[in-house]
Amino acid sequence: INEMAESIAKLEADGFTYRSDGSVYFRISKFEGYGKLSHNDFSGMVAGARVDVDEYEKSDARDFALWKAPKEGEPNWDTCIGPGRPGWHIECSVMAYHYLGATLDLHAGGVDLIFPHHENEIAQSEGAHGETFVNYWMHNGFVRVDNEKMSKSLGNVVCPETFIQRFTSDGFRYFCIRSKQASNDMELDWTTAQTVCNELRSGFGNLAQRLLTLVYANQPITPIQCQLPEVSNLPTKIPALLHLPDAGECLWQYGRILVDAMWALNKHLSDNHPWKQPEPTRGQILAEALGGL
Repeated sequence: INEMAESIAKLEADGFTYRSDGSVYFRISKFEGYGKLSHNDFSGMVAGARVDVDEYEKSDARDFALWKAPKEGEPNWDTCIGPGRPGWHIECSVMAYHYLGATLDLHAGGVDLIFPHHENEIAQSEGAHGETFVNYWMHNGFVRVDNEKMSKSLGNVVCPETFIQRFTSDGFRYFCIRSKQASNDMELDWTTAQTVCNELRSGFGNLAQRLLTLVYANQPITPIQCQLPEVSNLPTKIPALLHLPDAGECLWQYGRILVDAMWALNKHLSDNHPWKQPEPTRGQILAEALGGL
């Protein structure tokens, strides 16, 4: 509490704050970079407009409370800036500075925290210390179950262990990369999960079983470069995904590339019938397929 009060006192001394009815507010028009994380321009905001709640929408952006005046029935402390209690945002800035210093390399959180919480953290921290608060921001979306956000309050939480018991750990991983991401959220419904995991069994499982059985029966087989374009292009396609700005889209595209390669290899085996071919043709087909796998 004392460190929060001291941080607010520093912001006050540097002209970032003002007082009203016993509370201390951060004047967002004073901080030039306000809105840079959420990509919003708040320059047209009405001067002096304030918001006392901790969570609000971009359309309600106002000067936010750093320190709230004491109210009956609420906890409060006597500090160097007077009696009251801290607002929600200031505690995170002060805690980060206390344990990690003025600049964090990486700061993560849910997309719902980008505004106002993380935006306000930036304003407070950089206003107080004059240094970049965070080098890299990383925000996660939500898991949605049957078109509703997964949350304890709705009672629709699905633990990974539950999914794994039903579809195996490989099924869980495969579902994650095959599920089309919408606005960084993951949609989880059991029908889709069953379909996707069946694809894993019938596609990759069938490919591995067919190929390894044939290879075992026709030893020795040395893998060679696979010339199928869906497979040979993997070394260039996969690194290119790392340049996509959306992590969900990157995962989904990665899943599509792997599935295309898997079906191409399955088709390669079915079309060429290596089990019917004489040597050395049989060995050539198997070596190329094994190299692709």
